[in-house]
Amino acid sequence: MLSLSNVNQVQYLMILCFSFLIFVFNLTFHTGNHLTGLLGTLFFIPLYFCIASVTLLKTVNTEVVLILAEVSLLLFISFGLACRLNHKKVIILRLMAIIFPIGISMLLFSLEVEGYLLYSIGTPLGGALAFLNGILSFKRYKDRRLFRGFMILWMGFVFSLGREMQIFHILMLLFKLLAYLNFYMYFYRKAHQRWVVRVKKAEKDKAELEATVHGQVEKQLFMMQLSNEKLLNASKEDGLTKAYNKGAILEVLEHMIAKKQEPFTILMFDIDHFKKINDTYGHVTGDQCIKAVAQTAINHLRKVDYLGRYGGDEFIIILPGIPVEGAKVVAERLREQVSMACTPRITVSIGIAAYAKDGTTATELISKADQGLYRSKRRGRNAVSHGEI
Repeated sequence: MLSLSNVNQVQYLMILCFSFLIFVFNLTFHTGNHLTGLLGTLFFIPLYFCIASVTLLKTVNTEVVLILAEVSLLLFISFGLACRLNHKKVIILRLMAIIFPIGISMLLFSLEVEGYLLYSIGTPLGGALAFLNGILSFKRYKDRRLFRGFMILWMGFVFSLGREMQIFHILMLLFKLLAYLNFYMYFYRKAHQRWVVRVKKAEKDKAELEATVHGQVEKQLFMMQLSNEKLLNASKEDGLTKAYNKGAILEVLEHMIAKKQEPFTILMFDIDHFKKINDTYGHVTGDQCIKAVAQTAINHLRKVDYLGRYGGDEFIIILPGIPVEGAKVVAERLREQVSMACTPRITVSIGIAAYAKDGTTATELISKADQGLYRSKRRGRNAVSHGEI
């Protein structure tokens, strides 16, 4: 036979263990003002009564302590389910959940209470509160697990009324065990859902951070590449005219010779009487004339052509794929455009050299073009010259 004392001991251990698990679980995972956090805090009440029964309330019947624990828990839960929770109400309920069981235990310690009377009143009251909480949880929060837990607990209270029958004791313990399991699973599921949400948020934040970092890295790499290109261009660019500088234009010329790109020609030209322009108008005007000549050349050359400042007012133009006859046409057009485009009016003298007829090295080609340039000077300037022209 399962005696009443054994039933109380089993029930005591069940309420103690589940209250401890739920309360600690709540402290670990369910902080905040939401319903789950509040309900988990309220399980401090049965936990305290169970501990107090072996310390402070040794003289009080265990049956009385257990019914007080469950009725008090259900009473506070009903307040939590019935109220519209806010920060202030949650704090008040949590404080009351701590103060109330301590106050009741002190009262029981100082007074002699009739156990049978408390059990007779508390059992139907507990059943009514369990049923009410089940209705409130389903009506207000649509939570089937809480509803199922309260309804099973209500059935446990119903069977506990039949104290004289052994089968009712067993059914009462079984239903209460199932009820507390449902309560524990409720907190577990809620914690799992919150954990999944946090993990997904963390993964989203991580992905966004990685995308941001990746974007920043790509941006920095692009800026570094752009900066390197600018530095590279600056190292090859003449500061005044934005044409290739001497080193860069010679590098292009040597590259074309190495690839044996035939035919191609080069034009070497300078400004006629440039020293006189500097002496008459000043070096600022002289620089403006150099820039104007370079810009005129850029405007009338193809994209595949190369313009470089060889030094001072001397320029070199490389014309890929153009033989001497075509180079003569380009040079004459450039000479005419310069004489019309610049103020004060200036002219240029131009010499032509063709690869590989006039030379197979950069030095030979430049020397040959330079000879043509001075031939144009001797002819009276503002002219185009080549050995065959």
